[in-house]
Amino acid sequence: MRPRRAERLRRLLAQVSAHIGQEGNIMRKRQPSVAIVGAGLSGIALAHTLLERDIPFVMFEKASEVGGTWRDNVYPGICLDTAAATYCFPFAEKYDWSLVHPPGGEVQDYLREVARDLRLNERIRFNSEVTECRWEGGQWELTTKDGVSATADMLVMATGFLRVPSIPAFTGRGDFRGPQFHSAEWNTGFDPNGKRVGVIGMGSSGIQITGALSQMDCQVTQFIRTPQWIHTRENHQQSRLERSLFKMLPALGRRIQNAREEKIRRSDPKLLKNGEWRRFPGPGREAAFQAFREDLEAHLKDPVLRAKMTPPDLPGCRRIPLSPGYYEAIQRPNVTIVRGGIDHIVENGLYDSHGDFHGLDAIVYATGFDAHAYFKPTKIFGVSGRELGERWTSGGPEIYRSLMVPDYPNLFVMHGPFAAINNIPIPLTTAEMVGYVTKVADYIAEHGRALAPTVEAAKAYVHWIQSSMDGTIWATDCHSWYKTADGEAILWPFGRQEHTAMLGELERADFADFPSALSEAVRSR
Repeated sequence: MRPRRAERLRRLLAQVSAHIGQEGNIMRKRQPSVAIVGAGLSGIALAHTLLERDIPFVMFEKASEVGGTWRDNVYPGICLDTAAATYCFPFAEKYDWSLVHPPGGEVQDYLREVARDLRLNERIRFNSEVTECRWEGGQWELTTKDGVSATADMLVMATGFLRVPSIPAFTGRGDFRGPQFHSAEWNTGFDPNGKRVGVIGMGSSGIQITGALSQMDCQVTQFIRTPQWIHTRENHQQSRLERSLFKMLPALGRRIQNAREEKIRRSDPKLLKNGEWRRFPGPGREAAFQAFREDLEAHLKDPVLRAKMTPPDLPGCRRIPLSPGYYEAIQRPNVTIVRGGIDHIVENGLYDSHGDFHGLDAIVYATGFDAHAYFKPTKIFGVSGRELGERWTSGGPEIYRSLMVPDYPNLFVMHGPFAAINNIPIPLTTAEMVGYVTKVADYIAEHGRALAPTVEAAKAYVHWIQSSMDGTIWATDCHSWYKTADGEAILWPFGRQEHTAMLGELERADFADFPSALSEAVRSR
C-alpha cells in the first residue's frame, strides 16, 4: 500500500473511531444514573443488574461493609429460618451450605463474596448515611450525614424492612445496672456464662437466643407477652461430600434441594402448596391448624408449660418462626418461661405484670423492629416539597406496586408497603422488583422524562390489595408487625404468579411524567 493511501486510511479509521466514541458518550450520558441507598441483599441484587446493563450507579452504605440484616445481627443462635436453597441470588446460586438453615455468619459470608465478585466495593461509599433526598432540577439531590452531596436521576431506597430496632418504653429501663441491649445490637464482648439473663420477646430472635443460651452455663428467663406458633422443622446437616458436589455442580445441588423441599411440602400440612392455607380458608387451613396444635402437644407434655406456650391467635396471622429445638430448650433446667408483660425494671432485675420480681444480671431485648420504618430516618422530599415519611404517617402509605410513590419521580422503595415479604422468598421478589426498576430506566433513557405514578393509580393499587385481604389469615384479629397501628394488614396477599404478572409490564397510563435532567441529552440524540 502506498504511504499516502495508507495515511488517508489511518485518518479515516481515526475519524470513525472518534465518531463511535462520541456516540458511545452520548449513549452513556442519556442512561439515567442511579443512587442506591443500602448495600444489603436488595442493593446488591440491583447493582448486579445495573452492571449487566451498563447503567451508571453509586451505592451509599451507612456501615463499613455490605450485608444489612446479616451484618448487624450477630446474636447467639442466629440462623436463616427459610431454606437457604431459596435464599441465594438467581445469578449467584449456592447450595453448599452447612445446614438447610445455616447460621447467620454463613449468609453474611455469602453476601460479602457476591459483592467481592461483582467488585462492588469500588462503587460503594461506605460509612455514608444518607440523611436527606430532594427532587430538584429534574433529578435527586442526596446529602449524607457528613455533609457530602451527590445527584442521580433515579433513587432506590434499598434499606430493608427489619432494620430499625424497636424497644418498648419500659419504666425504669435506665435504672438497670447490668448489660442491656437489643438483639440487633448484640454486645459481642458480653459473656453469658455464669449470669442470669433475661430475654424479653418471642419472635424469631427471642426463640433463637433462648435456644442458644439454654446450652450455655447461664440461667435464662424468657418473658413472653404473647406466645407464637412455631414450626419445628428439622435442620438437615449437609455432609462434606454433598457440599463439595454442590459447589462443583450447582445444577445438581439445585435439583436435589428442590426435590427435598417439594417432598417436605407434600408431607407437611404446615407447608402444603407453599402455605396457601394462609390465603384461602378450607380443609387445607384446618389441616395446618391441627398440625400446629399436635406439634405443640407432642413436644410439651407438661400441661402448665403447654398452657403458657399456647398462643391465643390462629397460626399464620403473625410470622411463624422456624426452630428445630426451641421446645426442647425451654424444658431444660436452666430455662424459665414467664408469661405476661413487664411492669417495670429496677437496678438488679425487673417486675413482671403479675408483680413478681426476677433478679437479672443482663437483659436482652428481642422485641423486634419497626417494620414500617422503610427508609427512615432519611428524609425524602418530592415535587410538592412534602416529606414522604410524614406524608405516610398522616395519610397512610400511598404506593404503587409496592415500589413507587405519587409526586416522587423516579423513586423506588424496595420492599415497601404491601410488598411480598411474607409468602414468597425474598430473593425472588427482589429480582422482580429489580426488573421493574430497569423497565422505568429504559423509559427514562428513551424519552428523557421522569416518571411517578398518579395518585389515582396508587389508590387503585392499595384498594386492590386491601379488598383482596378478606378470607386470608392476615385479616384475622391479632396483633402483628404485618399490620399498621390501625390494624390494617399491609402485606402481599397473593402468590408468586400474581407478583410476577404485576411487575411484568410498565403501564404508561398509570404514570405522570416530569421534566428530567436527561431531557436535553435525549433531544440532542
